[in-house]
Amino acid sequence: MGASTVAATLGQVGLPAPLAELAARRWDVVVVGGGHNGLTAAAYLARAGRSVLVLERRERLGGACTLEQPFADPGYLVSPCAYVVGLLDQTVVDELGLEGYGYRVFVADPNLWVPFPDGTSLAQFVDHDRTVAHLRANRFAERDIQGMLAYEDMFDRLRLALRTGPEGDSWQGPSPTRDQLEKRLGHDPELISVLFEESIADTLDRYVDDQRMKDALYGQGIIGAWAGPRDPGTASIKLMHYQGDLGGQGPLWGYVEGGMGQVSFAIAQAARDLGASLATGVPVAEILPGEGVRLEGGELIRAAVVVSNADPRRTLDLVDPAAVPGPYRARVDGWRLRSPVVKLNAALHRLPTFPAARGLAAHRARRPLGRPARPAPGQRVRPVRALPAGRGRLGGPPGGDRPADPGGHGRLRPRPARLRGRVQGPGPARHRAPHRPHRRPHLPGRDHARPDVGAPPGRPHPGSRPLPVRRRHPPGRVGDRPQRPQRRHGRAGRPPGARVLSRSVSPSRRRWSGPRPGGARWRRTGR
Repeated sequence: MGASTVAATLGQVGLPAPLAELAARRWDVVVVGGGHNGLTAAAYLARAGRSVLVLERRERLGGACTLEQPFADPGYLVSPCAYVVGLLDQTVVDELGLEGYGYRVFVADPNLWVPFPDGTSLAQFVDHDRTVAHLRANRFAERDIQGMLAYEDMFDRLRLALRTGPEGDSWQGPSPTRDQLEKRLGHDPELISVLFEESIADTLDRYVDDQRMKDALYGQGIIGAWAGPRDPGTASIKLMHYQGDLGGQGPLWGYVEGGMGQVSFAIAQAARDLGASLATGVPVAEILPGEGVRLEGGELIRAAVVVSNADPRRTLDLVDPAAVPGPYRARVDGWRLRSPVVKLNAALHRLPTFPAARGLAAHRARRPLGRPARPAPGQRVRPVRALPAGRGRLGGPPGGDRPADPGGHGRLRPRPARLRGRVQGPGPARHRAPHRPHRRPHLPGRDHARPDVGAPPGRPHPGSRPLPVRRRHPPGRVGDRPQRPQRRHGRAGRPPGARVLSRSVSPSRRRWSGPRPGGARWRRTGR
């Protein structure tokens, strides 16, 4: 595995060989359509040793899960349709080695955030306790808070019964019958009703009373459907979107690094490396069962099997009506395709500000899978460099639009090698934290404690060491506050044999503690 050439071209792979050469060969399988499902089928078929050719009408792979540059400025790279990942099964990620092709996901945290006209909001965080605290702060009644948690727990029981029950994963193998599904659910009447008949409104009415909460949660039952919250069957739409297991962390949604097209591009690269041939800009005019497909240019691509990634109605339009069983065609013809969904892609010069967020940047909150959450502004973090006075916070001034990490990956960038071991200068004014003369400024040579490390107080964090100090202020003064002259014993002002009480950046600072002349210890200092 290595760099994805498919991603480098944003899915515009062209032809693997001239059409005449492709038509001269007989393939085991031809896949009509190069969306992420068709590419996955091609990858697994190639993995099984079949000769596979993927034919995509458009000039770009990915279907609804791709990347485009629709604006004059090529710097805007847009996911035109799909926008989050959550139902891509981890089995596929592991078996096709997608992470080796650049597939990386950041959990959206909060996973749901809905502002209300009265200035309050509803948020569902990955951390259960944080969700409860947010709901209480936004004046939701305790009964509704507990009701919402019970509502989510009910869907979680449904998900686990369908995905991890004794009968195995219902996503794998033949589709189970209704009787088999009811048996999986232990013949529980509520779970069966939610799965097959119930509306999302009826489900919510059993658990919560607050209309704000209902309005916020209705959307999970009607997204993508030409239906309202009282229409039967809408509870199962919420269930369908709740059956994922993102990175083994449960039914969460995540943002894909580089945009949603990177999902399709990673799958396409895996398929290509497994031996599949990918062709774009090749529209199929007709599917000939048992023979192959005929292209719009008249070429016949021969194949024993044709797999269609097009929707069922479009697929049947490509097949001779006489070759399709009547009952199946009747089912497809009765399939309602109407949808109210519109996705607007806009080029902005900055992210929007929501008054109801109250400092919560819900639209940019994310964290890597399997890694600690990104620190909030003002939270203590482990250092990658020494910070002088006025640079103690992670990021820019409060309320600024510039994120702390320009790459947006939730990771602190290491300091350039040529600057390591030297005290960082104050930097551009727009990146400095506001001056607070009532607080003791950061002292050079101190490490910052990362909250997720969990080292016990009074002991250094594993692998940390004091950084060399270079005096940046006149003797006896740090910042704007007079200080008691400090005796310097050895390097970095630490007496030989001293131990570290704390290296955390907090209102209650502690200095080096250890033996000094006279047997006394250095005193603890406050703000």
